[in-house]
Amino acid sequence: MRTLIAIALTATLALSSAAQDGASLLSFVLDEGIPSGTAINPVGWWRLESSSVDSSGNDNDGADTNVNYTGGKFDGAAEMSGDGYIALPTDKGLETIGNVLTLTAWVYVTDNSRHTIFSQGGGANTFHLRVNNYVVNAHNAVVITAAGGSVPQNTWVHVAYTRSGGGDGTHTIYINGQSASLSTDASGDYNTNANDNFIGNREVSEFLNGRVEDVRIYNSVLTQSNIERIYEYGPTANAIEELQ
Repeated sequence: MRTLIAIALTATLALSSAAQDGASLLSFVLDEGIPSGTAINPVGWWRLESSSVDSSGNDNDGADTNVNYTGGKFDGAAEMSGDGYIALPTDKGLETIGNVLTLTAWVYVTDNSRHTIFSQGGGANTFHLRVNNYVVNAHNAVVITAAGGSVPQNTWVHVAYTRSGGGDGTHTIYINGQSASLSTDASGDYNTNANDNFIGNREVSEFLNGRVEDVRIYNSVLTQSNIERIYEYGPTANAIEELQ
């Protein structure tokens, strides 16, 4: 049975020079920290605090167009005003995005139009994640929507999506760390031969109008406990593997 290491504790031992009944006074201070375990490495991780540098170690640095950096949910965020985007490499691990994946991001949108968080650009059956209206879809293949159809506006929302398996697959959408019921769950395979990867637009359309921060892509399926951990700790925490 898998046991989640839920709390990492640090202790400070203070020895008082004062004595009471001839005994030294000992006090312990325990601080809850980020859970410990084995880190799960993303293929791309853009904190977007002040640049689109990739923090995954895979050198998937972005190239900004009409992007500003401003205050975010945590330390900073990329701000786009309906015409900005970040172009990403199409190799270095990003070409492995397919029918087994996880994508997570913090997003702040200001209206109910379609806002693209990530897309693989043009081509049939290429994957993209957007908020409001459709939540996840791929051309001609898959349309996944969460019941309710949109995320709150003018506030920070954490969005995550996982897919496991081809064909019908298993799809899950998480809003603020909690799984959302799906109103649509259509089948189809994602095309891994994308000719473009973007944060903030889809084929130079459906631009993000708002802010985005801490975008991560994994070529594995994260558990809900790991997604909750990312939601809780933000860019300071890796996803941590549950231990045996």
